[in-house]
Amino acid sequence: MATMPTLYDALGFHWPPLQRVNSAMRTLYDTIGINYGELRKPDPRIARIIKRALGSAQTILNVGAGTGSYEPAGRSVTAVEPSAEMIRKRVPGAQKAIPVRIIPVLVPHDCSDGFLYAYLRRPAAYLDPYIRSGSSSFWTLVNTEAGLKNLKQDLENGEWERRYAELLTRDEYDAGYRLIVSQ
Repeated sequence: MATMPTLYDALGFHWPPLQRVNSAMRTLYDTIGINYGELRKPDPRIARIIKRALGSAQTILNVGAGTGSYEPAGRSVTAVEPSAEMIRKRVPGAQKAIPVRIIPVLVPHDCSDGFLYAYLRRPAAYLDPYIRSGSSSFWTLVNTEAGLKNLKQDLENGEWERRYAELLTRDEYDAGYRLIVSQ
């Protein structure tokens, strides 16, 4: 089975592929996290970058907290982590991590909410400036004119339908949206 395209691919924009977070990540870290205590030591340069970025913030939400090795002392940290192995390997002094499940939120093919992925099975909608104006994500894309020109051309000559035929058969699409639910 072919890898499903990201919206950026389908619209002709050249962005890196979206990273997917799902139960496979939890399973992965339950396997690769076995030797974290011995092999993963905090790098002081990265710790400085994090400290600088946090500034004077006293309340921190650390999603994907891992072992907690970069969590700052003396601040209120809420650590969220899906991997039981990572939670077991939390460093001494780190806040207790909240175990979570990560649940995919699939986008229906006829989604009524006008967010970026809502029209993926109806790509001609992206050519409409009115439709694009309701999607905050379009405001962050660069060189939209070239991507939209490519999309229009691909729709007119059938290339889009040929390239993404599998997408057109799906009732829902995994666009990478996730709910994080405590266990």
